Amino acid sequence: DMAIDGNIYVLYEDGEILQYRQGEHQPGFEVHGLPDDDLEAVAIALDPDGNSGLVYVADAGNKRVVVLGPDGAFRAQLRADEPFDALETLAVDEAAKRLYVVSDGWLYVASLP
Repeated sequence: DMAIDGNIYVLYEDGEILQYRQGEHQPGFEVHGLPDDDLEAVAIALDPDGNSGLVYVADAGNKRVVVLGPDGAFRAQLRADEPFDALETLAVDEAAKRLYVVSDGWLYVASLP
């Protein structure tokens, strides 16, 4: 998966997320501080119109959405029972405070805290 906000974030098949700017890898972004080390990332999203720098990661293995800061530091996790059972992809609109997820073929909308 991939998301762009001036930086390009690439989610690789093995779950690694790397940040690039102008084609160069940015080593300052590293996922860290998770409550557990198990992250089964299947999709990433950010608000290209927002300036929070937050990166949202769909973690299918733990049925949650993880929120990372601009440096990859853990900020929060969002959980929902059924809607996150089979996470596929997500999108975010920070201005409207909305999180959109597709799970098991269904589209869900949730309010961001």
